[in-house]
Amino acid sequence: MTVRGADYKRKKNDAYQTPPEAVAPLLATISFSERVCDPCSGKGNILRVLKAKGHLVGGGDITRGYDFLLHKFRWPGHDVVTNPPFGGRSGKTAVAFVKRALEVTAPEGKVAMLLPVDFDSGGSREIIFGMCPHFSAKIILLNRIRWFRNQSGSTNHAWYVWNHKSNQNPPIILYAKQEFK
Repeated sequence: MTVRGADYKRKKNDAYQTPPEAVAPLLATISFSERVCDPCSGKGNILRVLKAKGHLVGGGDITRGYDFLLHKFRWPGHDVVTNPPFGGRSGKTAVAFVKRALEVTAPEGKVAMLLPVDFDSGGSREIIFGMCPHFSAKIILLNRIRWFRNQSGSTNHAWYVWNHKSNQNPPIILYAKQEFK
């Protein structure tokens, strides 16, 4: 999550809890395997939505001592759905999360990341978009996410999806209208 022009202090580790309403458009358009992990699960909002849809879920978070970028393991048969930390203006941390998720879900998993809507426009990100045959979809959320009660966000977001089983080119672009409480 990135905060532009916001009048509040940035949260440590970009610990912004994903509203359940932001997950619904993703699940309405993309099917995931039975087992789904969220390596940035925070308070578990994404995991609760996935579990309610019948998925077996697991997760971790840096606030509980789990660093997804440092743990060397593989999750064969698992998909990754997460709202990763962004990492400043350049989004280097989010790029690292995408690369790591693609690594651990190979050879057949899916990855979905909630990121700013213009995240795919950076030239340094071509390796995970234009040059990556697994980039398969962008689901643009038409309403801004409310990260805090009674306050609209200042950034538009989209779900970016990579699918190891797909060499779809070009990726599909979808639009999702959702209401935030």
